[in-house]
Amino acid sequence: MPAGGGHQAGPAARPALSPEETGQRQRVGKCQDRREADVSVSAAQSAAFRKEAPAAGHVWTVLEDDSYVAPHKADGSRAMPFWSRQSRAQRVVDQVPAYSGLEIVAIPFDAWLRDLVPWLAEQGVLIGVNWSGERATGYDVSPQDILGWFAAPAGTPSQSTEGS
Repeated sequence: MPAGGGHQAGPAARPALSPEETGQRQRVGKCQDRREADVSVSAAQSAAFRKEAPAAGHVWTVLEDDSYVAPHKADGSRAMPFWSRQSRAQRVVDQVPAYSGLEIVAIPFDAWLRDLVPWLAEQGVLIGVNWSGERATGYDVSPQDILGWFAAPAGTPSQSTEGS
């Protein structure tokens, strides 16, 4: 490698090969399939969260040293994970090294929606819904969108489960 750290080409540059010759088209297709599969899983997890959390009457998150966990994303924003079932949170704690040993805590759904979601909005923190998989990934939703998901249509009772 040259002293400047850059890469120098040899005396004759190799001609560029077509995607068919390098197999690049196939690799791109596999990456696209993987992204689509990730989106499909995330969409299913998001839909499950919307259905299960109000019915369960709780959401679950993780604590580290009595503090909420809100990892930084690649773009610098933060997201705090929540799960609609304790078993979903437990699976991430058991299978994702970064979450190993974290404490899983239940938060009553109504208190979460009334108190914590607006506080997260004030802090500029997104809400991760039902993160899953080997890297604990999924949709990160704005607190405003979360409040919209669970807002009762005018003239109907709230989806509240507190006190039941």
